[in-house]
Amino acid sequence: MRSGWNMPPGCFRVPGDEPAFCSVCGQVDDACICPECPVCRTHGNPTCYSEKAGALFHGLNLNKEQLKSRYKIILYRAEAKVREINNMLKFLDRWSPDKEPQDLGEELISAKLDEQPNPSDEVRLTYE
Repeated sequence: MRSGWNMPPGCFRVPGDEPAFCSVCGQVDDACICPECPVCRTHGNPTCYSEKAGALFHGLNLNKEQLKSRYKIILYRAEAKVREINNMLKFLDRWSPDKEPQDLGEELISAKLDEQPNPSDEVRLTYE
């Protein structure tokens, strides 16, 4: 039995208890909306959708619900990035020139300003 009483101080979760997400639709595995592959009888297997998988490719295309789910995740990540950038702008507005910021972060300094969000290349983005 796992509880706060028999775990190390500060540990609230056991490693491996995190929810798993479907590689195709992005939903929690228990709520995966992917249809069963008629060839291998699995759900949410990216190789069934990817022509790059060679012999493992089973010719599946994403359906409308899978596409919507994937784009909601892309949108959520983009919104999180916008919040992060807005927080940095607020920080810079409050930053005084006589104080050096502790760490602006290599990611911010080396960020590509022309980079566009891109759906995964490993899955075909067509649907019937």
